[in-house]
Amino acid sequence: MIFSRKSPLIVGMDIGTSAIKIAVGERRADGGLTMLGSHQVESRGVRKGEVADHGEASRCILQAVQEAEDVLNMEIGEVELALTGAHIESGNHRGTVPIRSETHEITDEDVREAVENAAACVLRGDGMKVLHVIRQQFYVDGKDGIANPAGLLGSKLEADVHCIHGIGTRFLNTLNCLHAKQETSMEVSNGIFSGLASALAVLNKHDKELGAIAMDIGAGTTEYVVYVKGMIRQTGVIAVGGDHLVNDLQLGLKLRSRKKTEALIREHGSVLMDGSVSDKILTVKTSDLLTDRERTLHLENIHLILHHRMDEILRIIHERIRAQGLLEMMGGGVFLTGGCARIKGLVGLAAAIFQMPATVAVPQGFDGQMERLAEPEMSTAVGLVKYGHIKGHGAYGSRRGFGSYVRKMLGIGE
Repeated sequence: MIFSRKSPLIVGMDIGTSAIKIAVGERRADGGLTMLGSHQVESRGVRKGEVADHGEASRCILQAVQEAEDVLNMEIGEVELALTGAHIESGNHRGTVPIRSETHEITDEDVREAVENAAACVLRGDGMKVLHVIRQQFYVDGKDGIANPAGLLGSKLEADVHCIHGIGTRFLNTLNCLHAKQETSMEVSNGIFSGLASALAVLNKHDKELGAIAMDIGAGTTEYVVYVKGMIRQTGVIAVGGDHLVNDLQLGLKLRSRKKTEALIREHGSVLMDGSVSDKILTVKTSDLLTDRERTLHLENIHLILHHRMDEILRIIHERIRAQGLLEMMGGGVFLTGGCARIKGLVGLAAAIFQMPATVAVPQGFDGQMERLAEPEMSTAVGLVKYGHIKGHGAYGSRRGFGSYVRKMLGIGE
C-alpha cells in the first residue's frame, strides 16, 4: 500500500559525490524510531560534495526518488537534506542578556535572546548564512555548566553556542536540484550539515560525554564533529576524500580505467606500511594501462600512495583540533565512518596519529530494517532521519514545492 498523508514518515537524502542515498524511518506512537528501508543510486554532477552540473545532479535525484518510491512503496514529499562543502565554517560564540524582571527569574524568552545574541556574534560576509546554532551551555551570574537556566534566579545570563555557517548560494545550488523537475519538487524540512548527521547516527550519549571525534570520510569531502563533555566544540569540512585516493593511484600507476582503479582499492587497498607486502606484486593487463605494455605493480607502492593521502587527511584534522586545545579533553576516541572507513589499516593509522582509540562506526540507535543501513556509507542518511525525528518533522507526501526552508534561506517571508 502507499503510505497515507498522515503517516509519520521521515526521509533523509544525502546527495553525495559518488552516490545519492535515501533512508526512510517512521516515528512510532511510543515516540521511538523505526527504520523502514533505504535506496541509493550512483551520483553524477556532484563534486566535492557540491553541485557542479545542475542538470546531471537533478536527473540523478529524480532517478533516486522514483526508484526509492517504487522499492519502498511510498511517496516522498518532504526530506531532511544533507549539506556540505569546503565553504562551511564554524565557531563558538557567547551571548549575554541582563535579567530585567523584578523577581530576577530567567524566562524562556531570556534564554532565546541570549542564544540569538550569541549567534549574532558570527562574523558573516555578504551572502553568508547560518546553518545551525547549537547550544552548548549557559552561565548564570558566572556559574557555568547550566543546561537549562529557565526558572533560575540571576542578574546576567550568558549562552555559549556553536554556529555552523556557509555561503547561502552554494547551499541553494543543492536545494535547487530538488525542484528542478516537476516530478521531484518537494519540501525541504531542514538543511543539515552532513557531519552533524553522521555524528548523530554513530555516536551515543556516553561517547559524547567522554569526548569523541566523529569523522565521515566520503568520496569528495571529509566532515568531522568534535564532542567534549557532551557538547559540540568543533566542526569542519575538508574537500578531500576517496576520490583523491583514486586520482592519486590512477596517476601514480598510470591506470586507464577509473572503475578498475576503484576496484583495485577495494580489493587490495591498505594504508598499512609494515613491510608485510614488500615482496607481493599484482599483474595488470595492458587494457588497464595508459601505456601499451603489461606490467606488474608492487603492492607496497599501492599501499604507500594510499597511506600518504590518508595520512594527510587525518593530520589536517588532528592539527585543527589540537590548535583549539581539545585533544587532551577527549577520552572516547575517533569514530571513522563513510565509505573510506572500510580501507584496511585506517583504524590503526588514526589511532597512531590521534593517540587515542579508533574504530569503524556504523549507524546505531534505531529499530527495524538493519540490512544496508548498519553500514558506514549510510551514516549521513540515517543521521538525517534521526535529526528529523528529534526535531519532530515528518514527510507526508504533500509535494508542496520549493519549501519553507528554501524561503528561509533566501530571507523571503512565508
